[in-house]
Amino acid sequence: NNYILFFIGSFAGICMINLSSNFLSLKPVFQNIIIYISKNTLIINSFHLLTFSFLKGIMVFVFHIPVEPLYGKIVPNIVFALVSLFSCLPIAYIINKHFPFIIGKKRSPEG
Repeated sequence: NNYILFFIGSFAGICMINLSSNFLSLKPVFQNIIIYISKNTLIINSFHLLTFSFLKGIMVFVFHIPVEPLYGKIVPNIVFALVSLFSCLPIAYIINKHFPFIIGKKRSPEG
């Protein structure tokens, strides 16, 4: 309920993402990953909520892990978000390779 703290926190988060992206882009391996993720943000944003539900279902019904430890904890949520992000990347590859018209691209010449 404090707008000043809200804005300070949001700008701190923006600066942290900017600094970490700049640091990771210095390494060639991370640079390629960041470029691939940035080219596929439309697909990732479209499917990340679906993968959240899917991963929570796997946690609860397959591994019998309760979802409650995710609430209010930073580290498990970061791990959960990274797993969700990296599980969206194969979906992005399949859409780019076989169904590029879904995201407004023309079909590739080889397929």
